[in-house]
Amino acid sequence: MAGLRLDDLSVEGVCASWSLTVPVGAVRAAVVRDQESVRDLLEVVLGLVAPTGGRVLVDDVNALEQPDDHHRRRRHRAGNDDQCRVRYVPASGGLEPGLTLLQNLTRASCPTVRVAHRRAAAQARETATRLGLRRLLGRYPEQLTVGQRQLAGFALALCWRPCALVVEDSPDLPTWDAALEFERLRLDPAGVPGPRGLFDEVAGLVLTTDPARTRLLDPDPVGVQPASAPAGDSPERATDRERGEGEDRDGDGGTEDGDSHGEGDGEGDGEGGGEGGGETSGRAGERVGSGESRDTGSGSRHA
Repeated sequence: MAGLRLDDLSVEGVCASWSLTVPVGAVRAAVVRDQESVRDLLEVVLGLVAPTGGRVLVDDVNALEQPDDHHRRRRHRAGNDDQCRVRYVPASGGLEPGLTLLQNLTRASCPTVRVAHRRAAAQARETATRLGLRRLLGRYPEQLTVGQRQLAGFALALCWRPCALVVEDSPDLPTWDAALEFERLRLDPAGVPGPRGLFDEVAGLVLTTDPARTRLLDPDPVGVQPASAPAGDSPERATDRERGEGEDRDGDGGTEDGDSHGEGDGEGDGEGGGEGGGETSGRAGERVGSGESRDTGSGSRHA
């Protein structure tokens, strides 16, 4: 089955003429230069922003069609009758406060289809069980740990029955390796080991700034470079090079503050990290980081 295909994709400041194919049942990780690049690339892959060049295809349909489908409640041209095209998994989970985990999952279905409440609730319980969350369905987001909220956000996206998942990674939060493997098996020791198995029915793309954070999901991640990066530079090396140039300029100007780079990295206990950064629940009206979404669907409609 066709999955996610980035065809000669160019995103200003992020990548130039980049091509990648992720079939259903596979997961790949892309390493970009910084979190701003993660957000910019997310918006393009989700169809919220047009690329500067190339295209994003999900199940052989341009991703730019999805926001308009949601707004008009028009059936997608891809997938089954109750299947969405591509969904976003926020780094912090993206659960809606004030609703239990079960209520969050039950409301998670594509706005272009009509799903009976009983069926949505059954699907929510099935997905929660698969991710080790069955015992937590009655809890509210603030009663969950950071890792549990990440698992719940992954379950939320799966409830939309997408063809592809785009997963946001953040250095301020636990890795997705840790959430999808160790936290899941801690909640359900009888679960099947290996986080890659959770992508059996979808094409997965994880966007990160550190290849070490996706070793279980993709031991051979793809480095993504903007057009301005010299040939042979990895995203990490290009960033280090720019920092070095900035330090040289600071030195020429007599700047005394030599400790400014990197301050604040990793601060915080992780519980609040990534939350409130413009992410809402995994419904159609989402925002990615600080970028406003054009995808204005109101979420699921239950009979």
